[in-house]
Amino acid sequence: MRWKMPAGRSAAAGILTALLAALILISGCDDDGGGSGTLTFTVDGSPVEYSFEPQAGEEDSATMWVVGFGDVFFAHPFMYLTFPTGTGTYSSPSGGATIEHETTTRSFQASDGLAGSSYEITVTRCGAVGETFQGTFSGVLVDVLGNSQAITNGQFSVARAQ
Repeated sequence: MRWKMPAGRSAAAGILTALLAALILISGCDDDGGGSGTLTFTVDGSPVEYSFEPQAGEEDSATMWVVGFGDVFFAHPFMYLTFPTGTGTYSSPSGGATIEHETTTRSFQASDGLAGSSYEITVTRCGAVGETFQGTFSGVLVDVLGNSQAITNGQFSVARAQ
């Protein structure tokens, strides 16, 4: 299987997006309530919570993001979701969304057109800056070697940073 990035994105763009999210989170580490919330999910049957500074924001006028980190260094592991702006359900193969899960050793992804992957992201609340983003997510994510991981019971309720 050949790894395929989502349409319009390169590997460098994915890395830059993660770095940008980390910088936003670092600059938002204050006592005014930024970076609050939860991002939980189950990976292959094991529950996970990425509770260090989870946030949401706007990538551009048409795309929103939610990110949560598993440690204080804003590195690995992390979960990163992107989806069209607004509430609704976005699912493969043409929902315009992605789920990226970086572990300490591998990178998994689900996106439109990525062989072997599938996703569903439902956004139930899409608040303004300082308000809450809420929703659910699930999917089958794949890595560059064709390994997969099942993400189930995903939930987020996070403050919008930008």
